[in-house]
Amino acid sequence: MLRYKVLRQSLFCFTGIRFTRTILHSNHRHFRAISEEVSWAQSLETGNCTSRKDEKRQVSILSWNILSQHLFDSTPEWYHYVSKNAPLAWVDRLPRILDEILLWKADIACLQEVEFTAFDDLQYFLQNEGYVGVMQSAKKRTGDYPYGVATFYKRDKFCMKKTFHHSRTMLSLLEDHDDNIFAIVNCHLEGSPKKAATRVKQLHNILRDSGKYTHHDIIVCGDFNCILNNSASSTYLLNGSCNGEDLFYEWGRPVDRCVSDIPPHPYNFQSAYPVNMLNEAPLDYVTYVSSPHRYVSGLDQIWYHDLNKTISVTALKHPFQSPDQRRHILESGLPSIYHPSDHLPIGCILEWKSDGKREDLCTHPTDHIYNDMNAIELRIAATDLLESFSFDTPEQKAEFLHIVNDINLDGETLSKDDKIHKLRDQRRRKKNLFSEIPKEKVSNLEKIIKLLKRANSLLNENTNIF
Repeated sequence: MLRYKVLRQSLFCFTGIRFTRTILHSNHRHFRAISEEVSWAQSLETGNCTSRKDEKRQVSILSWNILSQHLFDSTPEWYHYVSKNAPLAWVDRLPRILDEILLWKADIACLQEVEFTAFDDLQYFLQNEGYVGVMQSAKKRTGDYPYGVATFYKRDKFCMKKTFHHSRTMLSLLEDHDDNIFAIVNCHLEGSPKKAATRVKQLHNILRDSGKYTHHDIIVCGDFNCILNNSASSTYLLNGSCNGEDLFYEWGRPVDRCVSDIPPHPYNFQSAYPVNMLNEAPLDYVTYVSSPHRYVSGLDQIWYHDLNKTISVTALKHPFQSPDQRRHILESGLPSIYHPSDHLPIGCILEWKSDGKREDLCTHPTDHIYNDMNAIELRIAATDLLESFSFDTPEQKAEFLHIVNDINLDGETLSKDDKIHKLRDQRRRKKNLFSEIPKEKVSNLEKIIKLLKRANSLLNENTNIF
């Protein structure tokens, strides 16, 4: 039992908070074994330092949708079954949420449905336990929802390099003591059962961002709002794209064909939780419980990139603490006196076979170089790329030069309608030209255009280097 005696008066009007557990000890020995290689974790605590040479190199992660208080309070019809004895107010749920996080001692904790005001509460207590947190930008929130995702990491293991924020995802680049950079994708994907393609697009967008910067490992976790191995999102992560796949059905509905047009990602993702658990032991992978006896397995997921089979999952966190707790939760629904959220936390310990610096997974290795260039340097870089590019015909090159000469319209004395007309014509000509050029070469032309646009935005003048 943990007790915190100091609270910020600006948040609470009382002066003590007690962390309690309905079930104090995990009893995973009574759960069915996963395999000979993977066991149920008693804790997600790893060594004190990821660079210790006398220990196997491990990193652990916890993922949990903690249930937005606003969502709970504003939709009582969804939670009509919840007992009045359950912790319903944030002030009652907070200590139980903190207790669950601190019990497992994961190196990285990815939380979803974290309200922007609640993040301050979590940060205040978790920083005293060695964690540093980052909250998704409020500017990237979905609609007017007052919540997003938050990632916490142990300060003695990692330092934050950079974060990227989208409406449903956040990417954190964490560097360890061996200078290896972990790309941690914390996601709470689109919730509508009808929008499977939107969920895949959200994954594509954040994975595209990760490819622009140096990183040596990548982990994707969170509330996917679709079932593992039975969704377009799982297919996208596992196969690299949804192109060429048969018609998808997700939540009993056919998935929009446009999902096949979503660009691929370059990673080789594996699910931390074996997909066969959904068929062989679904009760061991229940991650969401609504009303009594209504639950979903595999809604929350953890994926990691492993191209050469150098990473192994040594332990998984069971969603429940014991068979008795599982029985009580499935009978009563969530949240309840047994658990403060309608989602159950999942987690795993990943182990690397080799120490030291690993291969950079950056798929756009030159992009970050351009970030520090001035306008003249950007134009020179664009010229160099153009000179090294081989067009099939002189007409193609002439057409491309015409297109890039029209990139900057700000300095031209054109009316608004004329500018719009010219932009549309430029886009039409670019589309027609690119349709004649092999897809693998188009990216180089796109990069030239991108460099020129960036240079023009810095100069804000109508200059043409061609």
